[in-house]
Amino acid sequence: MNCYRRSLRHDDRILLWGSVAVTAIMACYTGVFWYALLGVPIVVSLVWVCRPNVLWLRIIHGLILGVFWLISMVCSGQWLKYYLVEIYKVPTNSMEQTIIPGDRVLVCKWIYGARQFTGEGIERLWGLRAIERGDIVVFNSPEENGDTEGTTESASWEGANTQNIRYHTPYVKRCVALPGDVVEIREQELRVNGAVQEAPSTAMFRYRFSFSDSRSMTQAAEWVERNLLIAPKRLPPEAMLETFLTRQEADSVSMLPGCMEFHMTHSRPTTVVYPHHDSLLWSMNTWGPMRIPQRGDSILLTEKTIRLYAPIVELHEGHRITLTDSTTSVDGVPRRYYVFAKDYYFMMGDHRMTSQDSRIIGPIADDHIIGKATHITWSVNPELDASHQFRWNRIFKRLK
Repeated sequence: MNCYRRSLRHDDRILLWGSVAVTAIMACYTGVFWYALLGVPIVVSLVWVCRPNVLWLRIIHGLILGVFWLISMVCSGQWLKYYLVEIYKVPTNSMEQTIIPGDRVLVCKWIYGARQFTGEGIERLWGLRAIERGDIVVFNSPEENGDTEGTTESASWEGANTQNIRYHTPYVKRCVALPGDVVEIREQELRVNGAVQEAPSTAMFRYRFSFSDSRSMTQAAEWVERNLLIAPKRLPPEAMLETFLTRQEADSVSMLPGCMEFHMTHSRPTTVVYPHHDSLLWSMNTWGPMRIPQRGDSILLTEKTIRLYAPIVELHEGHRITLTDSTTSVDGVPRRYYVFAKDYYFMMGDHRMTSQDSRIIGPIADDHIIGKATHITWSVNPELDASHQFRWNRIFKRLK
């Protein structure tokens, strides 16, 4: 075939060796050799030495090179999504006002180390650092459908301990306690290891304001709607307003004319919270104390510890702990102690009154954690029409 040899230019060599280096790093990071093959199409297209002189053969030659590049780019993009970064859409207000419905959140998996799903289980690759208190974390729901309201007796370990975890509903919350910490909530006040934890400035609570008369209440409601873009609930007979606000916003409303007093109200007492046991009078407002399990922790199996930890042991570690006639057993084998195989984290939403977080679903095992939410890439207001729904002020906004 009449053709000529294509010489490699300086730019070609840079791209060639860069592709080789990147694919080598991809293979080394994951420990999976075949990832190195993702760069083969680029290498082949660069070192293709023969180029036909005939026009129709030249067209076919160009199409083949284009297909090679397309395959490589698509596969590399999937690798980046799987191991480095991914974008998630936030549909709920559990992190309001830090993250609001319609935000697209950038999740960096490489900070904690991406998860590697193998036939033997889940491994976490090398990461930059461990999870810290205050991090905004994206994780998979412990149960497949994401609905953990109620009992966990029907939890399926088979579904929770396989690759199906990655398909469970993703949640975004703030990590407030680490493995080994003791968590307690008293009157909506979070305490970790006995120390009161200051809520983020963006955390929202439900407040009720009392006014001297209905006119003052109406004026205050209009001010809140105009300045805070929130429609408060009016209680005309008592001249009261009730709404969700940050503490700074609540202080601003309390300074309005006619406001006599204000206080934080409680969440719904009917919400079923972890560990979903009738003997514990825990709620969203009063929860704990409970030590968050750490890998290697050994607990003496008593009626109290079984009540606290049996649900997460069964759901996350696949073992059933029972107490029969004063005899404790694990998977039917008599044992006095249980040793945890995983680290657990306590997550809470910034919208403290309505968030379905660890107060309801329990501590989250480390293999359910996807990564750290670092930025809002873009945001769309689902309540507005198409011409006004893009939120320009939230483009690549840093989360903290």
